[in-house]
Parts: sequence; C-alpha cells; structure tokens
Amino acid sequence: MLCFKDGESSTFLFHNGLQKKGVQIASLSYAYPTVTNLVMNFMLRLGSKALYLFGVDLGFIDVRNHHSQSSAYYRADGSEVYNYQKAHGGGIPAKGNFIPMVFTKREFEVSRKLLEQAIEKAGRKLEIYNCSNGVYISGAMPLQPANILLEKHRINKYDAISELVDTAFYTPQPDYAEDIFNSLDIERFEQTIQQWLALFDTEITDSKTARQFVEEQWLLLRSTVKVPADPTFCLLYGSTNYFGGVLTKLASCISTDAPAILETFNQVRDIWRDYLITAKNEFIAQPLKFDDVNVGHLFQSKTTG
Repeated sequence: MLCFKDGESSTFLFHNGLQKKGVQIASLSYAYPTVTNLVMNFMLRLGSKALYLFGVDLGFIDVRNHHSQSSAYYRADGSEVYNYQKAHGGGIPAKGNFIPMVFTKREFEVSRKLLEQAIEKAGRKLEIYNCSNGVYISGAMPLQPANILLEKHRINKYDAISELVDTAFYTPQPDYAEDIFNSLDIERFEQTIQQWLALFDTEITDSKTARQFVEEQWLLLRSTVKVPADPTFCLLYGSTNYFGGVLTKLASCISTDAPAILETFNQVRDIWRDYLITAKNEFIAQPLKFDDVNVGHLFQSKTTG
C-alpha cells in the first residue's frame, strides 16, 4: 500500500497523471523528515483519534547512544562507525518528556515541530500519548508505559485491515503507472540536460558570474515544469536544491581576498557536472530501476600515511 507525500517528485508526477483519469489521491503534509512523521500524519489522515508513541525519542540522554544500535551508525559489536560527538557535537539541550532535559539535534527538532503541527492541524479532539523517554512533544501527553489503560475489545484484525484497505485505498489499475511513464519524453529530458551542461561552458571568475551560474540553472529547471512530458524537474529538483545551496553559499564568499573559495566553487561545480552526466546516462539506460542507497563508504577504514 502506498501513500503520497506533499513536495515529492513522485507525488507531483502521479497526481498529474491520475487526475487525468479522474482519480483524486490525498497526500500527506507533515510526513517528513522521519518515519515517525510519516506514520503520525498517515494515521491522523485516516481519522485515528488515539495514538500511543513508543520509541519517538528524537534525542538522546547519552551522546554515545544517538541512534538505534541496529542502524548504520554502529558496527555489529556495538561500537560507533565514527566518533559522532567529535563530528556533530554533543547535541542541543531540549525539554524532556519524562526528565527535565535531553539532547537533540536540528533534524530531530524539525521532526518534533512537524509532529506538533500535524497534531494541531488535525482539527479534532485527539488523545495522543508520548510513552518515549526523549523530547517533549506539545500536544502529546507524557505517559509511562506501565500506566497505560486499555479496554479489551474483541476485534478480528484481518477484517479490520480489510475494511481499512477497502475504505482508504484505491485499487491500482495495471495501466496507471505504465500510462504515466509512457507519457514522459526521454528524448526531451536528454535535450534539457544538454542545455544544462552548456551552462558549464561559462568561466566563473568572480562572485557575480558564480551567482549568475546558479540562477541560470534554476531558471532552466523551473522552465521544465511547464512541459509535463519532460521529467527533468521530477528527477533533479532535490539534487539541484542541495548543490545549489552549496554553490550559493560559496558564491557569496568569493572575493579577491579569498581566491581559494573561487577554486572550491569550481571544484564543486565540476562534481555537479559529473553528477548530471551520470544521472542522465543511468536514467536513460534504466529509467525504471529501483532507488538504492550505498553507505559502504562509512565502513571503509582510513589508511594512515
């Protein structure tokens, strides 16, 4: 079963395609940046009025225990892949759910605020209990697990799940995704990337030309939104946000007193150009390949000279 999140490229692509078929799909507004945000928003959108939050720490009491021991941050023996405190600091003090203070980080702060917004915007009376020994979440009542009181209900779980699926989800038609994919113009995408790569031919010599380079990319990317058959915006909006942010920050610091920053800008620009070429080639070769993430570099041991 699938649901859409506001702001995602897939949501943009499928909403447009499904609307043409007369299918109206709801999407989630507060479903990021953590899985907890997705689940909270999903359950509230379904109409749930009582939720119990477990393991929603969004922080840590001990900086050495900053993520699940089963995550990529730890080795099989429980040791850290890298020194988290040295790389990220000791954390930001925050009000605790069961204790006066815990430590959190900026991403978790964003997650907490969006959880609170989702609760506030639900627009109905809710019973949300935070049973986690982490940060305090406004709108969720702190509740120790030992104090939970639940009435006994005789419910057939399989019938309940079937009713949920039948009521809340559309049954997908085999041709929906195929029709949407076939509406994309792969040749147009390749042409757009060639236009994009031509922007790299301009030599960057100062802050003005650097900022102009970044702006021209945004203008080109935005122009593709007007062409529904061109998938460039859907494919590269997130990556452009990232690289654009890095390049904009560097561009604002370029000056005659800091020639090294101009060199760094051009180095990042070269990496961005290589990324665009690789992205284009890989998508054209395998447009329906599943997304994957490689974190192998975290486990590579550093060699000493």
